[in-house]
Amino acid sequence: MASRAIGRPMKYYYVIANLKDDCLYSPASIARFAHENEFFDYSSPEELKQILMRIRLSMGRLANYHAFPNHGDGQVVTPGQRPLPAWFGWRWKIILEGNYAKAQR
Repeated sequence: MASRAIGRPMKYYYVIANLKDDCLYSPASIARFAHENEFFDYSSPEELKQILMRIRLSMGRLANYHAFPNHGDGQVVTPGQRPLPAWFGWRWKIILEGNYAKAQR
């Protein structure tokens, strides 16, 4: 019997794979990074807003699921908003390899 892959490929794999290792990223800054680097197409401002919201929520769930430290590796400051906890790009990339739990030990 042939083996099959478990699960599906991560939806935002290419966004995370392109993050810089030594820069801090919050879920919101990853969404902004994806938009600035044109990782997706959209036809209206409403659709753009929906896509950015989905990316932010997905990255937040991902960070929570993989037990990223609550305080973050640092903070990202966006004009007009409070500082947000953020994690280095290398920490996000470890998730892609499936080794985050091993890296914490």
